[in-house]
Amino acid sequence: MLSRAFVHDANQCLHVIRLAAESLSLDDKDGRLTPERLRKRVDTILGQVDHLTALIGGAAVPRTPVQPQQPELQEHSQAPLILLVDDEVLAALMLADHLQQQGYAVDVAHDGQEAFDLCHQHVYDAVVTDIRMPRMDGMELIRRLYDLQPGTPVIVASGHVRSGHAENFPDSVAQVIGKPFSPTQISEALTKLAILPGTGQ
Repeated sequence: MLSRAFVHDANQCLHVIRLAAESLSLDDKDGRLTPERLRKRVDTILGQVDHLTALIGGAAVPRTPVQPQQPELQEHSQAPLILLVDDEVLAALMLADHLQQQGYAVDVAHDGQEAFDLCHQHVYDAVVTDIRMPRMDGMELIRRLYDLQPGTPVIVASGHVRSGHAENFPDSVAQVIGKPFSPTQISEALTKLAILPGTGQ
C-alpha cells in the first residue's frame, strides 16, 4: 500500500511538472519563450521527473524544496533553515533550488496557513514570504509568526510592495524586496542578516 507521504510527494511532482509545461505553452503563445526561460522550465521538469523516478524506485530521496521531510531535523544544525512562502510554485521552486545550492536548508509553503503550520514544527533562521496568498496572507503570517517565534527575521518579497519600505511592516520584517527579484537578492539579504551557510546560524 502506498504511504500518504509517497502519494503527496508524487502528486506534488506531477503538479510542478504540469505547471512548468503550461508555462512553456503560454510563453510560446505570448512570444516570451526565450532560451533562458526554456532552459529553466526544462530543468524544472527534468528535476521533478528524476525525483518522481526515485520515489517510484524506492530510492532514498534527498531533502527537496517541494516537501519538507520531518526526519531530517539533524541536518538543520549544519545549515541555516529558511522557510519560503509563495503561491507561485515555479518561482518558489527555483528560489529554493538557488538557496540550496548556496548551502541553505529550505522548506517551502504555498500559502500562509501551510507556512504557519510548519512554524509549529521548526524554528526557522529566516522566513521569506509573499504578501498576497490564499487562506492566510503574508501580513497575518508575519503577525502570527512574531507571537510564535519573535526572534525569526522576515524578508518580504512581493509584487505588491515597494522595495526598501520595511518601516511599514512589523519590527520582525528586516527587508522588503519588490517583485520581480533575482534569487541573488534573497541570498544577499540573508547575508546582510548574518545568516550564512556553514555557520550553524
